[in-house]
Amino acid sequence: CFILAVLNLACFILAVLNLACFILAVLKSPNFRPTWKLYHWFLSLIGFLLCITIMFMVSPIYAGVAFALALAVYLYITIRGSEKNWGDGLRGLRFQLARWNLLAIEGRLQYHSKNWRPQLLVLCKSDDELQPTNERLIAFSNQLKKGRGLTIVTSILIGPSVGDLHNDTVKAKLNLRTIFETGKSIRLPISKRR
Repeated sequence: CFILAVLNLACFILAVLNLACFILAVLKSPNFRPTWKLYHWFLSLIGFLLCITIMFMVSPIYAGVAFALALAVYLYITIRGSEKNWGDGLRGLRFQLARWNLLAIEGRLQYHSKNWRPQLLVLCKSDDELQPTNERLIAFSNQLKKGRGLTIVTSILIGPSVGDLHNDTVKAKLNLRTIFETGKSIRLPISKRR
């Protein structure tokens, strides 16, 4: 019984390690640099699947308990949150999927008018409080795209160096995001032709 639990634990650790290597290799993470010259992401995927298979062949009960404990630890960390941000594999996966989709759109030769979406760049001037001075421009850009497309709202901060402006950059970003999100409810008057 003890030997089965140890074998399942070893297989579980190897499965998680192989899964992490697989995800990092597929995402082409810059901090993942395997030194084995014959490494390929497919080997990690095969290793993960083999470890899971061996776990369930040896003892399905211990394998289920191991996955239940791992899920409990994951949910605990997700709910309680952590004070340090060590990076997130799922966020990297979402970023990579968005990048692949954008590159796939770019690679197509012909665009159809039904698939066109506006892409706007809005430059906002900030006051001394780092609040955008032209909220109506943001509202206008929202009305132009009608909830579709992409709008990038930005502001230019002037200062001695980038390191000195970090706190101002964070504050200006939060102000722009707040204005942009509330800008959806701002309606501009539409003049009617007579």
